[in-house]
Amino acid sequence: MQLSVWWNLQGPIYWELLDSKVRMNALSYTQQFDSLAEAVRQKRSDYTKIILQHDNAKSHTTKLTKTKIQELGW
Repeated sequence: MQLSVWWNLQGPIYWELLDSKVRMNALSYTQQFDSLAEAVRQKRSDYTKIILQHDNAKSHTTKLTKTKIQELGW
C-alpha cells in the first residue's frame, strides 16, 4: 500500500491509501485533485486561494496536471 497525503499548516486535509500496483503518474495525481478540492471545501471553507507546492516530478509538471490546476482555479 502507498499513502498519499495532502496537508497545510493546520494539518492533513485529504489522504488516500493506494494499492501498491497503482503508479503515481499525471492521471492518478490529477484524479486526487478532485477529492482534495472537495476536502478543502468541507474542511477549510475559509480558504479562497490554494497554492500547490510540489517538486518537478513528471506527474507534477505535465500538461494534464497544469490544465487540471487551472480548471480548479488554483
